[in-house]
Amino acid sequence: MHTKEDLKKILESHQEHLKLPMEWEDYTSKCEDDLPSVSEIISIYSNWKNVLSQFNIPRKNKYSREELSLIINKYREQLISARKWDSFAKQYALPTSDTLIKKLGKWSNIKSQLELPQASPVRETNVYTKQQIIDVLTEHGKEYENPRSWDKYANEHSLPIYQTIRKHLSYEEMKPFINSKRNYSTEELSEIAIRYREYFTTSKKWDAFAKENNLPTSLTYYRRYGSWRKAKGEILH
Repeated sequence: MHTKEDLKKILESHQEHLKLPMEWEDYTSKCEDDLPSVSEIISIYSNWKNVLSQFNIPRKNKYSREELSLIINKYREQLISARKWDSFAKQYALPTSDTLIKKLGKWSNIKSQLELPQASPVRETNVYTKQQIIDVLTEHGKEYENPRSWDKYANEHSLPIYQTIRKHLSYEEMKPFINSKRNYSTEELSEIAIRYREYFTTSKKWDAFAKENNLPTSLTYYRRYGSWRKAKGEILH
């Protein structure tokens, strides 16, 4: 096993091939020198981002569809779920699941193209640790609007549903990672009230529920409809 200092000396003369792990693997397979593998390098540097930092190599942030296709084919076994991919991508300084989805389409479609089995839609709450939930929200929290929209997004991207997240985090703990404020259309306000009509009885009961679930408060309904009574009358009757 090399020391970090020894490894640095070895890599210095080959650093132009360190931009991506797969580029290094391709280079070492053709090089006559006995060079360390990607896994050996990561075992010393912890992740590929640290390797790039060591040699002042800028991390690649923009990828073409062709480049992404090469990456996912190379590391297809890591595409079991967006969560597993993001954990792997973080260690190897690769594009996140969000980048893949924006360029290549839904996560389920990406897996279908590679003929990979789809993840089970049932996600047991004990599959995730609290830190894994935080990692998911760090990467995907900007997509959160409300529990219903999150569950739709989660099912499309093989992520934990809202109920699973709340098993590990309170709403206050979620707040730093999500969009906690947004403007709602009248149609959206109506749909939310109907969906959770058992709580849409008194403004006090609704506000307690809304606070816990990042939903519009009674004040939002008051401003849109003129009063809480009018909101209830127009939406539920």
